[in-house]
Amino acid sequence: MNKYNRIELLLIAVFTTILFDTYTCYSFQDKINTYKAVFIERFIRFIDWPSALNIDNPKTPIIISVIGNSEILGELKKIATLQSTRTIEIRNIYNFSQANNSHIIFISEDKISELEKHINTIKKAGTLIISDFPNATNYGVHINFFIENNKLRFEINEKAVFEAGFNISYLLLKSAKVVNPRK
Repeated sequence: MNKYNRIELLLIAVFTTILFDTYTCYSFQDKINTYKAVFIERFIRFIDWPSALNIDNPKTPIIISVIGNSEILGELKKIATLQSTRTIEIRNIYNFSQANNSHIIFISEDKISELEKHINTIKKAGTLIISDFPNATNYGVHINFFIENNKLRFEINEKAVFEAGFNISYLLLKSAKVVNPRK
């Protein structure tokens, strides 16, 4: 093997490693977004919304709005098409004023700074607020996803959930990390 063949093999090995690592990263993130979408759909089954919203009626579609730029949007749309027991409508919105009639809002990190201005309106509307960035529950988010030991977990801001008029099944609370427990 001459000098040029070794360099070619080395370059192929380096590019293959980079390509594989890049593929693995995207694959991991795609998997996480799929899990988040599945969790969100499952949360619906373990949460009682305020009665004025008529969400207990199976003919009422569940409206999930994704506000801002988030990769979860595509995964939620896939999950919504697979859901056979209930109609789920997925919306991509760009500001909080478009969130009216939403049962669930998923807030991307680029929109969290705007949440404080709109939190009271959202609470009065009976909308469940979900996100996936550090300390989101400090802003009033009800459910927040996080990664711990390479596993997707979620935390529930129990006080904020209770104040917004939701009742959460003890099974869901048992599966979550509870922050701001209700007294």
